[in-house]
Amino acid sequence: MTPKRIFMIGTIAIAITLGSGLFGKETDADIVLFPSEPAAAGSTAEAPSPEAETEAFLETLGAPDEQSVYDALYEGISLAELAERNDKPIEPLLQLQIEQLKAQLDNRLSAGSITPRIYQAQLAELPEIVRLSAYGEKGL
Repeated sequence: MTPKRIFMIGTIAIAITLGSGLFGKETDADIVLFPSEPAAAGSTAEAPSPEAETEAFLETLGAPDEQSVYDALYEGISLAELAERNDKPIEPLLQLQIEQLKAQLDNRLSAGSITPRIYQAQLAELPEIVRLSAYGEKGL
């Protein structure tokens, strides 16, 4: 590449970068990350706390604490194998994770951070994603 082309491409890149910074729409991530209004207007039910969700996860999995789950996953044991070791069925765990992820999608939709079309597409993928995640690389 000739020095003239390098200079032209560099100038264009700088112009695009500066132009989008100076004349682009200003965004505020705080609105998405920390909404001041409740996520679902008209909803009277409160979302469960992270502690409650963790407790439900551990109880459904049959694990004593988060550290034991972390250690098992670190050793390459899948959630399905861990549930089997603890004499727990995997299906309730899969349903719990799907419900928790659906609640997150609902919040993102009501906050306006995703479109209804994206919401429907991601909602349709949830069961497969959760199942693959629970069984790990070993497959079903």
